[in-house]
Amino acid sequence: METICVCTKCNKKYQSKSGLWKHQLKCNKQKTDPVKEEVKEYNCMYCAKSFGTNFNKNRHQNNCRMKNVFIELKNDFNNKIELLKKDIENKTSNKVYNKYINSGTINSKITINKIGNESLELTNDEVRKIFNKEVEGLLTFIEFANFNERLPSNHSFCSTSLESKYLSKYNVEDKTIQKDRKKYYFDQVITKAIDNLEYLYNKFKTIFTLKQQKEIEEKLINIKNIKSYDLNSKFIKELINQLNLLSYNKKDMVMNTWNNLYYESDSDSAEDFTQDLNKGIIRKQMGNIQNQKPVLIDKREYGSDSDLSDSENSIEV
Repeated sequence: METICVCTKCNKKYQSKSGLWKHQLKCNKQKTDPVKEEVKEYNCMYCAKSFGTNFNKNRHQNNCRMKNVFIELKNDFNNKIELLKKDIENKTSNKVYNKYINSGTINSKITINKIGNESLELTNDEVRKIFNKEVEGLLTFIEFANFNERLPSNHSFCSTSLESKYLSKYNVEDKTIQKDRKKYYFDQVITKAIDNLEYLYNKFKTIFTLKQQKEIEEKLINIKNIKSYDLNSKFIKELINQLNLLSYNKKDMVMNTWNNLYYESDSDSAEDFTQDLNKGIIRKQMGNIQNQKPVLIDKREYGSDSDLSDSENSIEV
C-alpha cells in the first residue's frame, strides 16, 4: 500500500517522509515568523505618495505623473513674472482702472458672492476648456469662475501686489474690503474650487461623450487628491503662486467691480478708489456715498498690499 505523509500544519500530502520534512521546514517558518509592517517615511515631492526606502521614492519621483505638471506650472509662473515686470514698467494702474470705468460694462447693483458660493453660469466652451486639461484645469476653472468679466458677482478677491503676503478681499457680511493672508485664503479658494469642479462636471456632464466622461472622472480623482496634500508641499506652493499671479493679472477687472459698488458719485474716481485701497481705507456700501465716513484699517494688524512684501516674486508659504 502507498504511504501518504500529511503535514499537520496545512494538510498537504506527500508520498515520502523526506518530501514532508522539506515542506515542514518552510511551512513552520511561515507560520511562526511575525509579519513586520513596513514604515513608509519617504514622500514624493510631486504627489506625496509614501515609500519605505529613499531609493524607491527616488525611482518613483523620476517618473511621477505629476512631475511634468509641476514643472509646467513653475515654468509658466516664471515666464509670466518676467512679462509682468516689463508690463508694469510701461503703464500705470490708474490708466487701466479708468479704461474699465469708461467702458461702463459693470452693473453697480450686483451682489458679491462668497468664496465657494460663486455663480457657475459658464458656457459650454468654457467648461470644455476646463476639462480638456489635467490638474491645470483647476486654475482654468478659478479663472472662469472668479475672474470672468461676464460674472462680476464672483469678483471677491484680488492681489494688488505680487510680493505682498496679503491680498484684498470683499467681506460679504459687512460689505467692506479687507486684507487677508494669501497663504491661507488661497488654500481655501483651491479647496472650494475642487468641490465646485465636481459640481460643474455633473451639471455639464451631458455635453461630453461617454469616453470623455470616463477620462474626466479619472482626472477628477487626481484633482480631489490635492485636498490631502500638505500646505507646505512644493506642489501646493506652486499652485498658490499661480493663483497669486492670476489674481494679480485680473486685479483691474475686480477693482473696477468694487469701484462701481463703492463710488457712485461724480466726485469719486478710480484714482480715489486706488489711493484709498492702498492706504487701507474701506467704505461701507450705502445709498448716499457723500455722507459716508472712510474707515481706516489698522496696518499694524493687516498691512497694506505694498507694505508687507517678500524679497522674491513668490509667496512665503
